[in-house]
Amino acid sequence: TNLRGMFEEQFGSRNANETLTAALDAPLDTTLTFLENDIIKVTGGDASIVVDATDGDINVQIANGLCLDDSGDEPVVVSCPSAN
Repeated sequence: TNLRGMFEEQFGSRNANETLTAALDAPLDTTLTFLENDIIKVTGGDASIVVDATDGDINVQIANGLCLDDSGDEPVVVSCPSAN
């Protein structure tokens, strides 16, 4: 529910006049599971995350069974940790 807080690090600004829009598109049975810090696993279907912001846009497609790593400057799709 706090999109500005979630993506504040990604865009490096707390300017209240900047805009931020985020959308997640995924089939009905898709599940996002937080495995560890900054790693989110997608199961049940593919997911698409689109973030539009004044400072730059992010568009990430995550296939079923893969993970999203958002520890860097931009989130990237990675293989999930073997323990998960």
